[in-house]
Amino acid sequence: MQESDFRKGQHKVPRGDPYNNVKVWLDSCLQHHSSCSKDTGQFRPSRLLDLGSNVGENDIRLIVSELDIPKQKGRQNHYATLSYCWGPPGLNARTTKENIGERRRKIPLDSLPRTVRDAVKVTRELGIRYLWVDALCIIQEDKDDWARESAVMGQIYRRSLCTLAAAIGNDCNAGLFARREAAQLSAGRILFTENGKSDRGMILQPSLDHWYSSVELSTLSTRGWVMQERILAARTIFFTEEGIFWQCADRSSSEFNEKVSTNWEYKSSPKSARPSKPRFNELVKSWRTEAQEYTSFASRKKRDVEARPWHNLVFEFTQRDLTQPNDRLRAVEGIANEFAESANDIYVNNGGIWKSDMIGGMAWYRQWDQDSNRLSIAPSWSWASVS
Repeated sequence: MQESDFRKGQHKVPRGDPYNNVKVWLDSCLQHHSSCSKDTGQFRPSRLLDLGSNVGENDIRLIVSELDIPKQKGRQNHYATLSYCWGPPGLNARTTKENIGERRRKIPLDSLPRTVRDAVKVTRELGIRYLWVDALCIIQEDKDDWARESAVMGQIYRRSLCTLAAAIGNDCNAGLFARREAAQLSAGRILFTENGKSDRGMILQPSLDHWYSSVELSTLSTRGWVMQERILAARTIFFTEEGIFWQCADRSSSEFNEKVSTNWEYKSSPKSARPSKPRFNELVKSWRTEAQEYTSFASRKKRDVEARPWHNLVFEFTQRDLTQPNDRLRAVEGIANEFAESANDIYVNNGGIWKSDMIGGMAWYRQWDQDSNRLSIAPSWSWASVS
């Protein structure tokens, strides 16, 4: 038996510099994926973090987009978004009325939690100058600012160049790069030889968990607001305990395999032992594909809202956790608003249903094994009236 080096060309497994893999995925998507959204507008969130060199390598600052960002297009003037878990109260760095002036001048990186610091590093490596982080770009405990910014949350993720998803740990100090040792092992090829000749062999590579356990069973995927971020983001880079995964409308990949299967059968959802209904990645894929078709500049088509996909989306959403139960409608409003732009229908935003599906939208029921609390944010006939 003869052992030889693994040849990358024979088995498409990207290895080496993780930043290089992400850069390749991002560049390839932007240049070649016709099914992926390519925002050419000038939408910017109200505030962004400026990671530019003029503030120093160890500092960033909070800016007002309308005043501080050049109008030119290009990656340097675009922004990335961060999707992550805050953790317990008091752990995350926040912008408030009291410190916003200071944050406009300078934010020392060492004053930020590890996940945000890592996101700054990744964003810079990708050649993107601006980053949106909710705790820093929305004025916390300011009800008016929260109302304005949460109303456009869907657009913020939809229009960003990419979303960095921290699917590691339970809070903002977990970081993006906590990886198992197995993820660092190289693959190898072993040839079986006889009389100096070989026509058989096998590939040896680390035993790694797949998409479902790495992404779908992460704490991040149990959060209610994250569902909107997942569905609306054009491109998502998942940083998991097993390594880095990529998802866009065209494909899903990892640093170990060019194409990763995101489908599964008879797998339980993060909060239940029941089979997942529906498969969340099917929701994501169908949304992205249809959104690109119906929102392209050349398209003038309108579509009717199909009841079942919306019911499936609500089912999936109600399995997830919200820190503030009263965010129940607001956390899906971005999805509904983006859909309504190209739909021949009207979304009833205080009830979470569509005008064409009033009867079906009210024909919901609660799982009997779940406790519930009455919420005043919606009429009693709405699924959003109980938590």
